[in-house]
Amino acid sequence: MDRPISSTKIRRSQFATTVGGLFFVWAGLFLSNCETPRCNDGVWNGDETSIDCGGSCEPCYSCSDGYKNQGESEVDCGGPCKPCAGEWQVLNTLATNGSLQHVHFFTPQSGIVAAPDAFYLTADGGNTWQTVPMPSVAGGPVRKIRKFKFLNAQFGYALLNLSESADQAAAIITRDGGRNWTVVQVPNWPSGLPLGYLGMDFADPNNGLLITQEQPNMTWWGYGPSFAYRTIDGGLTWTFVHNFYQEVPNAEILLNVYYPNVLRAYAHNGYNNWVKSVDLGATWFNMPNIPNPYNLWTFGKDTLLSLTGGGSIQQSNDAGIFWTIVNPYLNNDQVPEFEDLQTAYATYQYITPNSDGSPGQENRYVVLQKSNDKTLSWQPVGFFYSQINLAYQYKLNDYARADNTYYVVGEKGLLLKLVL
Repeated sequence: MDRPISSTKIRRSQFATTVGGLFFVWAGLFLSNCETPRCNDGVWNGDETSIDCGGSCEPCYSCSDGYKNQGESEVDCGGPCKPCAGEWQVLNTLATNGSLQHVHFFTPQSGIVAAPDAFYLTADGGNTWQTVPMPSVAGGPVRKIRKFKFLNAQFGYALLNLSESADQAAAIITRDGGRNWTVVQVPNWPSGLPLGYLGMDFADPNNGLLITQEQPNMTWWGYGPSFAYRTIDGGLTWTFVHNFYQEVPNAEILLNVYYPNVLRAYAHNGYNNWVKSVDLGATWFNMPNIPNPYNLWTFGKDTLLSLTGGGSIQQSNDAGIFWTIVNPYLNNDQVPEFEDLQTAYATYQYITPNSDGSPGQENRYVVLQKSNDKTLSWQPVGFFYSQINLAYQYKLNDYARADNTYYVVGEKGLLLKLVL
């Protein structure tokens, strides 16, 4: 017969078990604390500044750590963090590596970018884009968009070069903000034959002037005279108004037309000749005293600014009769666009270092400049940090401004944005 175990023995056994368990727990903790801290042990130990990072376990970067790291342009901004003040951002949202030649924004969020093969529309500041193919034109494909202009958020037009010399061209018009485009057709022009040297402008969404040169195989052997056409319905129909041959000396080829209001129009051939009309394009006469004109801006009724091929800015206060030199020489990298009589912007021809030729502080590069004194002095608009490979230069083609938001486009699909 088995004897019962005494209660004393039971208590001794329970005590031993408890003590033994506590010993093993203590030993485990002791041995654990004696181990060398590791960067993957899930414990905040050693010289770490947080669990398994910092100290010898780098990195523990953040956009508020007070250091310039993780590809930031400056301390805690740029790169993966919020943009730095005055920093141009590279938008990688356009699925193209082609040539972006023009840009126009109606608001800081809504705009359009033009390339020879397509137009790109955005309504969210460049985060997403809608692609609109370039319409088919006689003599295509399009080699270059020579002029791109919107009069409002709906009505705009583009002049297309179909040859390197611009002697074959086409014009297209949009009436819905760039979603659809129609090809301009002038009366009695042979089907399938592109226009010749071409200039076009609109005083308003209804009234426009177009000047183009006669193409070979029409009535002349070789290129013939230039003709002027006028529209009063936004380019839906055109009426012949003038033949320049033998009527205006040296004005057979006219490349650019400026139509600031329905009573005055100007045109030039890119050499030494300006012509002017004050009767809706019916008659034209030469304007004197402008050497080698390149571009024209009109302000009010009589004030004009001209950029000459020699790189000077000249001003007329009497609708082009007499001119004075405002700036005798512009830097070769500066092709200005005037927003008013005093204010001009200019993209650099290429992404370049600062104007003194130095690489710039912290690899900052000048993209866009602004002048408040008719191009006599310039200040950079923001800075572009070297976020892309600058082993080769990026040619810049155009800029757009809507309130305090700027956009710049260039070759190789380059699209930049700046919010000030």
